[in-house]
Amino acid sequence: MLQQSRSITRFLPFIVFLVAGIVFYRNCTVSGGGDFQVYWRVAKRVLEGGPIYHPPTDIPMAFKYPPWILPFFFPLSLMSFETARSVWAMVSVLSMYSAFYWIVKRLRCSPASVAIALVFTWGIWGGQFNHGQINVPVLAGLLWCWDPELPTKSKTRSIGLLLASTTKITSIFSMLYFFKDRKAWLRVLVLGIPVFLLMALPSLINYEPPRIYNLLNTWKEVAQSAVTGFGPEFARGRMNQGLPVLFGRVFGFRSLSDLPEQIGLVIVSIAVFFWWKRASKPLSPQETWAGWVAWICIVGPLSWYHNFVLALPLLAMALDRTWRSGRRELFALTLLGLFCTGPLTFNLARAVSSILYGNQDLLNEYSMYIEHMSIKSIGLLICTAAFLKTFKVKQAVTASASEQSIQSPGAVVLEPSF
Repeated sequence: MLQQSRSITRFLPFIVFLVAGIVFYRNCTVSGGGDFQVYWRVAKRVLEGGPIYHPPTDIPMAFKYPPWILPFFFPLSLMSFETARSVWAMVSVLSMYSAFYWIVKRLRCSPASVAIALVFTWGIWGGQFNHGQINVPVLAGLLWCWDPELPTKSKTRSIGLLLASTTKITSIFSMLYFFKDRKAWLRVLVLGIPVFLLMALPSLINYEPPRIYNLLNTWKEVAQSAVTGFGPEFARGRMNQGLPVLFGRVFGFRSLSDLPEQIGLVIVSIAVFFWWKRASKPLSPQETWAGWVAWICIVGPLSWYHNFVLALPLLAMALDRTWRSGRRELFALTLLGLFCTGPLTFNLARAVSSILYGNQDLLNEYSMYIEHMSIKSIGLLICTAAFLKTFKVKQAVTASASEQSIQSPGAVVLEPSF
């Protein structure tokens, strides 16, 4: 009976994964895909001779990514929107599964830890698929193109990683993992520039001379249009969960200038860079890389909640390692961080308020305050703090085991696991 119970328990994570694939696919294909519609529409427009960036009609729902990313959507633009959306949903689901596999195989996390982290962040993933966003394929690219021996090991994978990390303006932050090898990466960049230009060529030729200047000028206009396009109260509202937006909320919540966020981007990026370079020293290369990928969410000046799908490797790893450490207080702290990153939202507060008090608006002010603190970023940092603490515990256990082995040769220290 006990053996049967254990078999069922081990199978549960895969049931969660299967349900996630079905639900999220449906989220994108039935009523979602709003952001994907932007990719599809702009790719179709470029193939028909139009500009990739057209601020007068596109803002706020503009294609804000680099021109070398658009060719990935050209095949989809040849299909009807409904068909293309279904194909994109399938690509996203497969990318999600590949990310799960990478976390289990490369980070050596249990499937249970991935499933639990997924359940806690279910709303984030649901929003990601509902919008038809690009984050999940980007996550798969960042994980599978990466290797600690890049760029010397493979120029092809190196260029692939550059493509994945330049999808968004702040995703390039993850490449600071290779800061010591920056000279070697500059040589790869020289090889990659022709590839990038070739991929940007379909967008470039549709502009009037001077083509490069006009393309860059319109790209800059749409890339900086969040505050003016969506409105400052929305762009700095609860949906934005990065840390740089805190500067905008404090120094100009209703201002149309994004200067506070730009200042916040610089300050947060520098702080996170130096902190993680030091904090990640005892970690494996895979664990360190999971952190760099997750920090894309934190340093982004416009980090919508669905961007936090990029944090899944770090969240699952924190859950797995704190459980294996045997320190239940660290595991509980990780669960608290996951709760902050995932379900602690305005909608949850309204549901709880309705159940307890019969008035769904009673807790609105408190929940808005919590989310305006960028609680998802704080939750991610809490999980990371608990994870890093396991290494101090491990050092203490190792030291104790060494003393024990000297006094009692043959002593064995057991490590708990999921």
